[in-house]
Amino acid sequence: PNKIAVAVTKAFLAVNGEPVGPLDRSALERHLHDGTLRKDTLAWRAGMPEWGRASELSELASILASGGGAS
Repeated sequence: PNKIAVAVTKAFLAVNGEPVGPLDRSALERHLHDGTLRKDTLAWRAGMPEWGRASELSELASILASGGGAS
């Protein structure tokens, strides 16, 4: 059978000043719904030189857009 490649997001979030992760998409969506993941939450994933706003990561921006995260 043919397998479709799916990009898997493994990101870290800064929660109360501490790194949390790596988090997959379902965990990130839970953080969105509980208010931990917002547009201004600091986030990082492999390949990034430093932490940035969640809204600046394309993978997280799509999760934020789908769930209407607070700014």
